[in-house]
Amino acid sequence: VNLPAKNLFIRDPKLVYGRALPAQAMSHIQYRNIVGRAGRLMTHFSGNVFLVNYDQWEYPECTQSSDEEQLPTYFKVLRDNLGDVLAALRGDEETGDIGTQALNATANKLLGDVEKGLFHASVTGLLDDESQRVIMAAVRELQSRLELPGAILDLNPSIGVIQQNKLYHYLDGLDSIEELCPVLPHDYRRFRPYLMGLVPVLNRFGMLEIPGLENVGFLGKVCAVTASWARGIPLKKILQDAITWRRNQETPVNIDHEVRHMVDLIDNTIRFKLGNAVKCFCLIYTHAAIEKGLDPESIPDIYPYIEVGASDAYTIRLIS
Repeated sequence: VNLPAKNLFIRDPKLVYGRALPAQAMSHIQYRNIVGRAGRLMTHFSGNVFLVNYDQWEYPECTQSSDEEQLPTYFKVLRDNLGDVLAALRGDEETGDIGTQALNATANKLLGDVEKGLFHASVTGLLDDESQRVIMAAVRELQSRLELPGAILDLNPSIGVIQQNKLYHYLDGLDSIEELCPVLPHDYRRFRPYLMGLVPVLNRFGMLEIPGLENVGFLGKVCAVTASWARGIPLKKILQDAITWRRNQETPVNIDHEVRHMVDLIDNTIRFKLGNAVKCFCLIYTHAAIEKGLDPESIPDIYPYIEVGASDAYTIRLIS
């Protein structure tokens, strides 16, 4: 349960998949994820974790980590998927088996480490000299192709710098970019059609990792729910509208499934994935607009509305 608990008490943790199945040991990563619930940023200065009756635990080994688990994902990707990383630095569409987001995050960190002169020191003992040389050459070649300021690239660590650069080139090449100027969500009749035009652009430039957006029906649902959510419509009302729509289509409705699906759609797809992409778009759009002589004060930042689920600036400040 995602609550701001300062004190966490753990007694004999294990994984239970059903009454008829035996319990299993919890991995150290799963255990650390639970431990990480203690103490909330901006709420508590620190958190406390109490292991109750630790000497009686069935699987106490979950508290012990292996060297492999302690290796950050960034170094694992460099060590095990160097070819995919080089392909990502070149801008290849194929991402291998580890996913676009992991590759983008790795490529972005590489770029930052090289610019700060930290790359060689950070990978000593992990990569041989030849691998380091190949990576350096790929990063230098990528740097020569980037035209966006580093300040913008640094603010979007989960989105590939190449994807950001391609979006900037697209906007820079348009005779008029006013049609893509962000629209505040207060006006549902304008905001939803705006999303219907913006989301395909974000998807085309690889800034969204949301399967199924090519389907017009799913695209329409994502945009409709986003528009309602960003206006501050309560989750209960959004759910009621979705269930009513399905019943009007004479489609069987499973209430539990609808609730789980809607919560996941809002929390994962809209607030996280689409929110990050929209934040990145607004930064790049504002930069391109300034270069075209447009007033940046006239460009609203719509990301907070999508992240928070409210269209009133005072509500957003209060939540902050």
